[in-house]
Amino acid sequence: MKFAHLILCGVAAFTIPAVAFAKDAPVRAAPIAQTNASTLFEGSLDIPVAEGTNVPSDCAFPSTLTEGNAQLACVVAEGTLPEDEVGIEYISWLGEHGFRHSANIIGGFAAVRETETGCEQTLRIYPHGDEGETSGIWFALDNNECATATSHTP
Repeated sequence: MKFAHLILCGVAAFTIPAVAFAKDAPVRAAPIAQTNASTLFEGSLDIPVAEGTNVPSDCAFPSTLTEGNAQLACVVAEGTLPEDEVGIEYISWLGEHGFRHSANIIGGFAAVRETETGCEQTLRIYPHGDEGETSGIWFALDNNECATATSHTP
């Protein structure tokens, strides 16, 4: 139920529905961001680590993420804030920084924004965890040389 609400918040932020839950088994891999980091994707996106979350030393990324060419990061909820509030903080930050929902993907959704150079930057977001477990979010920032941004009208 909590993940469904997190996705519902993503829908509200991007005004387009999203899908939840990764389907493949986790694979152990270290995140790009370090434990106790203050930002995710330092130097490229600089997403602030939200209050109530931390960056673990082991993100247990699914193999579908580790096999790709994306930069990876993750956060887990510490339990001091409801899981939904944590998700809302990240979704809100993305919206405030020019990201818009671009696609529903298996296990999550993708958000894109146009960079200052006219390129398109894609971030894939995957909420994860089961009821009663520590929840978190996996992020995959695509390493596109320069995908030309396309105009989208609401």
